[in-house]
Amino acid sequence: MELVTSAKSSEIRKIIENSTDISVYSDRHYTNSWRRTSLVDKKYVFKEFDYKDKVRNYIWNVEADIIDYLHKVKEYKLPLPDNIDLEIRKSKKRVKAFYVKSFLDGKINKKYEDGHITDLANTLFYLHQHDVLVLDVGSENFVEIDGKLCPFDFGMGKILKYNSLSFKKSRGEEFFRLSHVIDEAKFNAFIKEYSRLSGVSIFELMLFYKLHDFKQGFRSFRKRLFK
Repeated sequence: MELVTSAKSSEIRKIIENSTDISVYSDRHYTNSWRRTSLVDKKYVFKEFDYKDKVRNYIWNVEADIIDYLHKVKEYKLPLPDNIDLEIRKSKKRVKAFYVKSFLDGKINKKYEDGHITDLANTLFYLHQHDVLVLDVGSENFVEIDGKLCPFDFGMGKILKYNSLSFKKSRGEEFFRLSHVIDEAKFNAFIKEYSRLSGVSIFELMLFYKLHDFKQGFRSFRKRLFK
């Protein structure tokens, strides 16, 4: 497949134009934005974005910053992609971005099976100890390598000091999102395992989960009310 891109970066164009195998595995159009993700020669992940320029924290910057941060943490031992190049172009009303990172060669699971729950709890707790939250915890954002779930996509992530109030609130959001991609039994098993690993009581974990749940419910109600 030939991929046509408007990226101007010489590094990005070199990778795309010299490629022999490109597969687009995500091409999403929203009201004011578009983004496409492609796998290039099973060596690189290429992301393209076209957004209405109205937000401050762009997901391409967030991801690149977190990967750079973890590469500098000497104690961090899980495999990480490398940032290859990031090009950003802004006009008066829109922003375009082109981002290439290396590909982690492993298995990407379509969904979490029972055997993944303990591994997921270990991985998230390990990240949390290094002040990183993934937030978007769908199974496609982790690569299974040698029996371990390695984080691969940090586009919605945050770097927050472990056990700070901001961290606990964001962890509640992360767990809330997880509860929507696994069934109740798996979620309960995850919470118990995370509580065992971290020493944090289930009550505290669920308190911040419920706070985020309430906030989301209130936002939905307000949107319906003022439609």
